[in-house]
Amino acid sequence: MLEQFPDERELHERAQLYLNVCEREVGPKAKIPRTVNDRILAATVAVNQRRPDEAVSLLRGAASSHRTDDRLHYLLAIAHALRSDSDLAAKHLAKAIALNPDNRIQARQEPDFDVVRGSQPFIDALSGL
Repeated sequence: MLEQFPDERELHERAQLYLNVCEREVGPKAKIPRTVNDRILAATVAVNQRRPDEAVSLLRGAASSHRTDDRLHYLLAIAHALRSDSDLAAKHLAKAIALNPDNRIQARQEPDFDVVRGSQPFIDALSGL
């Protein structure tokens, strides 16, 4: 079509648009993050874009195999808080604080915890109960 109708600018633009869509769909898909650091990065992006379910999915398996990584538990706490799940948010926050006490300071100022901040499980996690 591009060769048959060289003077049809609108047709060229539309054809190019469709070609771009086809190339994007045929091209390589986004890779599933494999390493812990890749999962943390992808989960951080998901949290920042307000996609907590995706963040939980990315981190759940990594947290069970890397139990001593406070970053995983802290991000899981944020993701669960964004889902308004104060119990799981508090559970992961308590674990993150136990692994790295600096997380307590961060959590006190983290706006993503605002939705669960007044819940008793969250208060208990921050106080170390």
